[in-house]
Amino acid sequence: MSIASFAFPRNAFSDTAYGRDWSPLAVSMLPTVELPSQNWDVYGFRIDIFAGRHHDVSGIDVGSLANFATGDFVGMQLSGVVSKTDNTLTGCQISPISLAGTLEGVQVGVFNKAEGLWGLQVGVVNYAYQANGVQIGIVNIIENSELPILPVVNIGF
Repeated sequence: MSIASFAFPRNAFSDTAYGRDWSPLAVSMLPTVELPSQNWDVYGFRIDIFAGRHHDVSGIDVGSLANFATGDFVGMQLSGVVSKTDNTLTGCQISPISLAGTLEGVQVGVFNKAEGLWGLQVGVVNYAYQANGVQIGIVNIIENSELPILPVVNIGF
């Protein structure tokens, strides 16, 4: 524990978002078995053996099954099954199931979902509530659009 407390000092920077603790590295087996704990922010690299959950994540996030950010994500999020960012994802999300509150970047997967899309979705099924971007896939849905469902390509303004 003394090594862990040295590697992940509490309140290292008081100006981090919401005054939360943060770490440049995180390793997760499951959301309840991870170092540091899931209420920390990660700015750097996170590896999720099975699944991991932290608040804000910035950098590279790699998970064999799933990775979750309960706040914002900036960078590249990759997983074997599902990647989910509750708030804003700025960057790239590549997973069979890619989910984001607001996407400012690119989603690549079988099923992609973003409430707000500012960028590109490439997949079999793409969904956005509102979009200022492009969807490429078999089924493309922009709910708040005059033509909400289109095959191959859908563009939102």
